[in-house]
Amino acid sequence: MAHKITDLEKNLSGITKDNYVDLPITSIVESEHAAWGGNKETNASVYPRLQAYWSYTIPNWKDWTPSSVPWSAAYISWILRNQQFPKDASHAAYSEKIIKSDGGWDAFSIPKTKDLKLQIGNVLVRPRSASYTASHGDVVYKFEDGYALLSGGNVSDTAKIARRIKVDDNNYVIDEINDYQIILKKKSSGMSMSLIPILAFLVGTGVFVAMRK
Repeated sequence: MAHKITDLEKNLSGITKDNYVDLPITSIVESEHAAWGGNKETNASVYPRLQAYWSYTIPNWKDWTPSSVPWSAAYISWILRNQQFPKDASHAAYSEKIIKSDGGWDAFSIPKTKDLKLQIGNVLVRPRSASYTASHGDVVYKFEDGYALLSGGNVSDTAKIARRIKVDDNNYVIDEINDYQIILKKKSSGMSMSLIPILAFLVGTGVFVAMRK
């Protein structure tokens, strides 16, 4: 059966470079998990969380309800709201936006990647069988005891750890994760953090200014 995610994956290449970095989202995700506290989406105590996700993802939309509209993509959009991530209510849609644009993110095929390295902020997307576009995405937010921890929204009607993927000491996947098809990674800024102190010194001494003339 054809699916949007597998159709998108067919035109992607595997990862051949390693110039991506971890994103500072660990505390954001952990605070969301704590706010949910295992409560289901219909619990009144988590309504403000859902309202925040939807207000960010689709501003001024009032027709959502806690249980009738899937909110997992809105959750991912919220978690990555400060990372140039293309917000959308559909995992397939934000994946396609990244593929079609030359923005701050790259998309790669997981099946075509021989050695898959995970980093905090990576989003892994898989198809679901409900329809051609039904999909789900989880975001890597932490490494712990040899596992990459992935967070997901609308997982058993709450926000929580969606998957634990076993990795080696360099965070390369050593588990079978064949259900995921696409991985999304934020592009690096292009400047090595180790160069920043050097540039600051050159600017301070006037050498950098002279070099630019």
